[in-house]
Amino acid sequence: MEMINTTNLSKIYGEKKAVDNVNLSVKEGEIFGFLGLNGAGKTTTIRMLLGMITPSTGQCYLLGQKVSPDNSNIWREVGYIVETPYSYPELTVRENLEIVRRLRGIEMIEWISIVIVLFTCFTGLIGTFLWWRYADQN
Repeated sequence: MEMINTTNLSKIYGEKKAVDNVNLSVKEGEIFGFLGLNGAGKTTTIRMLLGMITPSTGQCYLLGQKVSPDNSNIWREVGYIVETPYSYPELTVRENLEIVRRLRGIEMIEWISIVIVLFTCFTGLIGTFLWWRYADQN
């Protein structure tokens, strides 16, 4: 079984080709590593393989399933951390939370709005507390 398969996989940001027509086949039991300099397209390729970002052209299959932003079932089958396991700065807060929701298999789409509201309330309370606590010290 092919674990990873890509056909003419490309990602273009404006004038820059981050990934250029990658054709890749990795079968079950094979070991494959992405090696390259910073900016070579390793992370972008993996993000496309997981459906985190949409390819500009081409197709990719992971574990025999076509990868798309709508197919988060794949995420439950693989382990992956991009560089540093923080948020992705090129994505919005809502998009970052959507990645977490899909990785965790949380069905409730409203979860994202609930987290944003709770965070906003919490940070507002902390800000008020800090202002109250230190306002008279200057």
